[in-house]
Amino acid sequence: MKKKAVFIAQLSFFFLFVSLSVHGQSIDWSSKPLQSERSRSYDALHYLVKIRLDLERKAFEGATTDVASSLQECSRLAFSMPKSSS
Repeated sequence: MKKKAVFIAQLSFFFLFVSLSVHGQSIDWSSKPLQSERSRSYDALHYLVKIRLDLERKAFEGATTDVASSLQECSRLAFSMPKSSS
């Protein structure tokens, strides 16, 4: 039992030494590009997502309702959605 306690103490000191001697990456924040919000023509106010799960087929289907407000003059709003693989 005493050997196990000595081993655990030695192992703890080893990990403590390694963690104190290893230096993390330094990041030069001044060289990172400035991130800004993308320009957009609408403001999404609300999303309602309804999903029905079919656990036997391991599938789901659903519908979404989106409420948006135009931020600039527009005559049309289009959503694109990938085609179903079924």
